[in-house]
Order: sequence, then structure tokens, then C-alpha cells
Amino acid sequence: ALTIASGAAAPALRDGGSAQGVLAAQRAAPDLLTQPDLLLVTIEGISSTDRMMDEGQWGTKSPFSPTKGWTHFSTAIAPAPSTLPSMHSVLTSLTVRDHGGGLSTGAGTSGRMTGAMSLPLALQQGGYETTALVANPQLSPEHGFAAGFDHWMPTSSVREPLVLMGQLNRLATWWDGSDSELSQDSDQRMTSQAQVVMDTPVARPRFVWVHLASADPNSARAQVLRLANTHPGWVVAVTSLHATDPALTAAQAPQRVYTDRALKVPLAIRRPGVEGGVESSPVAVSDLAHTMLAYAGMANPFPGRNLHNPHRRRVIVGGARGVAQGSAARTKDGHYLPVEGGVLGRTVRLADSSREALRAAGYSR
Repeated sequence: ALTIASGAAAPALRDGGSAQGVLAAQRAAPDLLTQPDLLLVTIEGISSTDRMMDEGQWGTKSPFSPTKGWTHFSTAIAPAPSTLPSMHSVLTSLTVRDHGGGLSTGAGTSGRMTGAMSLPLALQQGGYETTALVANPQLSPEHGFAAGFDHWMPTSSVREPLVLMGQLNRLATWWDGSDSELSQDSDQRMTSQAQVVMDTPVARPRFVWVHLASADPNSARAQVLRLANTHPGWVVAVTSLHATDPALTAAQAPQRVYTDRALKVPLAIRRPGVEGGVESSPVAVSDLAHTMLAYAGMANPFPGRNLHNPHRRRVIVGGARGVAQGSAARTKDGHYLPVEGGVLGRTVRLADSSREALRAAGYSR
């Protein structure tokens, strides 16, 4: 009975449009010949050790083989061990200590600093049409994640159609540490909607961001392949926002400390018509936005560096839960040393709709 009621009560993906976030005041004329279509897939809680994308086995038969245009970064370090600050970094190419978003303020959670340019807004200014399909209600418009998106499609209500089902789902996940069938089914439906978006003809180059909620590597792998195979001509970037330590229960993860077990994640980029490869030197996942803008010829003066250009610099991380403004630098041997400095954004006040989405998904009461 609950299953039938859930199916009947689950709202469809809703397109929030410009009312959800700030849009570019002016746009450049689009150039479909030189500006590639871009797909960004972010995932919750997948570690590089999960081998979601055949890490260490990228033969020619692998769907993620370098011969098919995939470049793998085998030592990719997430910006933070938690979702909010890490996603801010992925969209801005700023370290957590520079954007100050997603941190605990005592009265709530901070938003990123005013004036921080985001990837979708920069692409929008450059002539792109932008769409987001987001499966985590934490990634809300109030935190600035909808800024720069022509179409904002939150899927939290699809993930947990009934409050009771959502609470039972999170209890079961906490109890045995496994991912739920509900979240996996939500990702499948969201992937189908993303394929519809990618198939729809438009007069501009497109940027689509899909955020998957399922932390199951096999489920995530299947959805990534579905999206990547929809249009072989798209540039596709895939990464996880943080790793989940298998030694901890789901309720305790992600870790509250800085270690590779909490921060080392898969990162791969497919460029059609380009021979890929494997980069083993440490890279910052926060440089992903700069790299995607480079494909569109708009990287300068955006923060960050191009992941494809060899460089040596410290990887700075931050955003551990309960450690506001605490950051660390990763050493060559994988240790993390505290660094000084950092900013804290203003406390974010969530709208009633966002609070209800969090309650329905079991994130808050």
C-alpha cells in the first residue's frame, strides 16, 4: 500500500526556471561550432577505491578506456569531506577557505561569499543554455546553487515521495550502511529526464549538471554510462564530492577529519576525438570548473587551473563538519597539515519549500 501511495504521491521533476536563481544579465552570441556541449555529473560519497570507473583496468574494452577519450585522474582530491562546501568549490574553482560556503556558523550553514563567479553563470554569459537536475535537497537555491541555470530541476521530492518512506529509508541506511533502492530508483528516473533534456534541440550550446544521490558505485556507474552514451559528442566530466570511509557507518560518514580515505575520489573527463590517458599526480577536484570553461574558451580570468596542464601546487581542502574555517594542505605523501586563513560566508536562511524538502528526505525534523 505504501509503495502504491508513494508512486501516486511522488511529484514530477519540476523546472524552477529563472525564479530559482540569478541569471546572466547579458549573454554573448552562441557559437555552436567552437563551444562544445558540456555534461557535469557529481555523485555523493564514492571513493576512488570503489573502482566505479574501472580504475586500474582501463583496457580498450572498458567503456571508460582512454582510447574512447577518457582521461582519468587517479589521485583526485575532493575540496571537502562534506557535500555543501565541496559542491561550492566544484562550481567556482575556489578552495573552501576562499569561498566560505557550506560551513557551520552556529546558527545554520554559510553561503559562499558574494561575488564568487560560478561555472553555470560564466557559461550562461558566454552563450550557453544551462540546466541542473539535483537529487540532494541540501543543494538548494538559497545556497546559490541555482544561480546561472535557465532550468533548475530539484529531484528531492522524487527521491523520497513520502515523509514516512524517507525516514524509514534513512533509518535502514544508517542501520546497515547500505544504499537504498529508493535513492537508486530516483537516480534512474533523473537520468532519464536528463537524457530528454540532452535530446531536446536548442539554438545554443548546452551545459547540463546532474547530481546523483546514490552512493552505490554500481548504480552510479550505470547512470554515468547512460548519460555519456546519450550523445557521444558531448564533453563529460564525472566526479564525487567526497569519499565515504567504509570503516564508518553511514550516519558518521563523511569523515570529520582530513585524510585520503575521506577525500580521494574518482575524477574522469571524456573529450570526443581526443586521446585520453591517466594522470597520477595529485590534482584538486576544485579545478574542474576552470577546466570545463577552458573547453569553451572562457577560462580566463576564472579562478583555478586547467587539469590537463601539468602543474605542481598544494591541494588545499576544508569544510570538515564542526571545524568552521579550518583548512589543510595535502603533502606529497598524503598527509594533511593545517593552514591558516579562510573566510566565512553569511548564514543562509532557507525558504519554507527547502526546509520541507529536507524534512521529506529525512535530513532534518
